[in-house]
Amino acid sequence: MRQAARSPPAERSDEEDMPVRYQLIANPTAGRGRTKKYLPLIEDVFRSSGHEYRLSLTEAPGHATLLAREAVRAGYERIVAIGGDGTMNEVVNGLAGTVAALGVIPSGTGNDLARSLGIPLEIAAAARITLDPLVRRIDLGREQGAYFAVLAGLGFAADVIHHTNTHRGPLRGPLAIASSVVATVAGLTPKPLSITIDGISYDGPTEAVFVMNTRFCGGGLMVAPDAKEDDGLFDVVLMRDFGRADLLRILPKVYSGRHVGHPKVEFYRGRTVKIANARPLVKMVDGNIYGETPLEAEIVPGALAVLAPRRGS
Repeated sequence: MRQAARSPPAERSDEEDMPVRYQLIANPTAGRGRTKKYLPLIEDVFRSSGHEYRLSLTEAPGHATLLAREAVRAGYERIVAIGGDGTMNEVVNGLAGTVAALGVIPSGTGNDLARSLGIPLEIAAAARITLDPLVRRIDLGREQGAYFAVLAGLGFAADVIHHTNTHRGPLRGPLAIASSVVATVAGLTPKPLSITIDGISYDGPTEAVFVMNTRFCGGGLMVAPDAKEDDGLFDVVLMRDFGRADLLRILPKVYSGRHVGHPKVEFYRGRTVKIANARPLVKMVDGNIYGETPLEAEIVPGALAVLAPRRGS
């Protein structure tokens, strides 16, 4: 354990000052090596803060979940995930329903949970927020026993992430995802999905489904501009009857949310979402490929404490 001398900790929202211990969980391969590069800078920020901290590196898929659970059992109050949305997802699954709070230092490819929480993408700035945060609770989605913080997706949404995760080119961050969009658009085909939101069916051929807990996904795409991560509802976005040219034309508008109102994009809200297909489709959850349909998601209000920027900061 790397440890610095204790000093008065960061103030907690609506709580008196008290000693705080930090567990840092880093995926050194996230961001195609970007995370490993920034670890010395992150450690400098924590070491100079005077707070007690421990840094652990993940070694395999699922390891971050185990590390998070062990940290909670050991009494760590703040668990900081260093990596992309896939790393965040693993840590979330170790913390959901506990009193420990998740901190986010975004050094991966998508970093969409950080965007939605207002956490800066600059590494040192994000690290400093975890040391002087507003502690607030957000909702999580639960899909067949596993939790997600950003989204669950099907169709083109999952195809793009699968391509990003399996093709290791020179591009990083949002550019890597945008490159995957171009590479996979040729295979864009509608799927005859059975979609049920709070018991109401919206069946029909669909190219992509986004079950959103936050506003952003895909490295900065504002797919659900009105989504709130603490309102007890999913924002479900359906793309229907899109041709390849249609998709390439609308994609630039999604970064600023200007796709709202497009006749081929439908928006719904609900607490439960069930999706089935005659042929199994790959599911994507928070930047990870995760099994196949059916997809059965429910919102879990206030399931996770997070270290967010203070208001006005």
